[in-house]
Amino acid sequence: EKYGVTTLCPTSKLFVAKRVWDMPHSHSVLGPGAAEEDVAHAANLELPAEVCQESPMADPSIVLQSTLLPQFLYLVERRLTAEAFIRHCQENYEVLGECLSRAGPDSVMEVLTTKTCRMPQNYERLEWLGDAVLKLVQTDSLLQYSDTSYLHEGYLHMLRSVMGSNERLERVAEECGFNHFILSCPLNREEWRPSRLQLRKHDDSSTKALPPTPSGKVCADVVEAILGLIFVQFGFAKSVEVSLEIGLTFVNADKLSRRDFWSALEDDGELLAFATNFTGQPISDPRLLHEAVTHPSCVSKPCRSYQTLEWAGDAAVCLAARNWLFHKKEKLSVPTLVVLESTLTSNQSLAYIGHLNGVQRIIDHRMSELPGRFESYKFQLTRGLWATDPPKVIPDVVESLIGAVHVDQGVEAGQEAAAYVLRPLLDSVSKLLNNDLQDWVGVIHPKQHLYELAADFVNIKVIKEDKCNSMYLKDAVNLCGRKDGNGYVAIVGCKSMIIGAAIESSKTGAVNVACALVVEMLKAKPSLVSQLRGMMLS
Repeated sequence: EKYGVTTLCPTSKLFVAKRVWDMPHSHSVLGPGAAEEDVAHAANLELPAEVCQESPMADPSIVLQSTLLPQFLYLVERRLTAEAFIRHCQENYEVLGECLSRAGPDSVMEVLTTKTCRMPQNYERLEWLGDAVLKLVQTDSLLQYSDTSYLHEGYLHMLRSVMGSNERLERVAEECGFNHFILSCPLNREEWRPSRLQLRKHDDSSTKALPPTPSGKVCADVVEAILGLIFVQFGFAKSVEVSLEIGLTFVNADKLSRRDFWSALEDDGELLAFATNFTGQPISDPRLLHEAVTHPSCVSKPCRSYQTLEWAGDAAVCLAARNWLFHKKEKLSVPTLVVLESTLTSNQSLAYIGHLNGVQRIIDHRMSELPGRFESYKFQLTRGLWATDPPKVIPDVVESLIGAVHVDQGVEAGQEAAAYVLRPLLDSVSKLLNNDLQDWVGVIHPKQHLYELAADFVNIKVIKEDKCNSMYLKDAVNLCGRKDGNGYVAIVGCKSMIIGAAIESSKTGAVNVACALVVEMLKAKPSLVSQLRGMMLS
């Protein structure tokens, strides 16, 4: 009707052309045999805008060829770029080049592909895993290096943050020449062209500029994705070698040397038996166990406190949790991976495991209030995991015991110990992965769960109960109940409207309970999400 055609034969070229005009803007690159669930979650590949042009065509077959040719060239160029990157690494970095050549161009393309390409695979998952690999590599380097191994945990944390910062990773990527091979341009008429063709601008006012070079954050992410790929396919030892080769670390920390102690302490058979049973790994040096359970309040004890081992154990637990989640057959997205990792490694989860195994009974401390806090935490557990505010010393000692195994027996034993300690949580998550996300309410970390659902329009604030003087805040307190002026009120809101609120005796408990309440509300009534998002944009 638009072109004045009153009758149209179904076999005419105009009819075929109309079908071409109605083709979607994008299509899935998955094959016809893919499962419906995979197709629903697969990223679509954007087609050139010519597919949807609304002008008469003399020959639709020519249009189809013109449409498919850029896509073919686009995929070929990606492949050639990956092969060129492998050759570049082979010529300049022996270990990395050998690993990438064995991994193959398909894996390398995944490492080099950013999310902006809108391809089914990009570096996000490998970058998420590689971040934990780099964290443990640099942790071991600082523990191995004689000028840093004796430092306080705070200084070690600061040095590791500097070594693994995006600015430093960006500089490494540029010095190694990785930034020239990053695939960040989507298949778009105004953004991509075959690399050997020049773009002529007839009218600068109507033509977009060429895409900029990859940002520093993207370069840093690619470096971490490379480490993630090396770890997945060749193990931690190769990751250490590659880190040394490209300048991410400065000490070969594959095997940690013995650490110095202030003085020798007598063996404690009961403590050794507890640690072996708790971690599932033997510890050959009993002095490490004394250090792992010594609280900083023991100032007169001839032994370091657990802080350094806790710092190392935190990195070991992080990699163990991410590695387990990464290899799940469900191929979870990065936002889901982040939520589940927070659930596995949170203080509430580690404290719960430690409390069930009696970790609080082996802690050597000089704080009179700790026994009372242990009993209070035991009572809090009756109200649910996320309503608790556990004494931080319990999860710290859990991580320090894992750190002791890591330092004493090496990376592999440390990873096995972390997985052994986390096993009850890992089994629970495995069962949950077989269910819909609707059934996860109250199980996974409520704050992270809320941010996954509604990070773009909710805000969370915590106020002391006795500071809630305005009518707006008094309503929230009256709604939740009172704690005799000593509680904390957590409010989840959208602009000036309260969505949910909770009052607890601790900040952490109040935030978690309020977030869990709002998550249940949004799950029970999904239309609230669109309504609140519209309110935020208005």
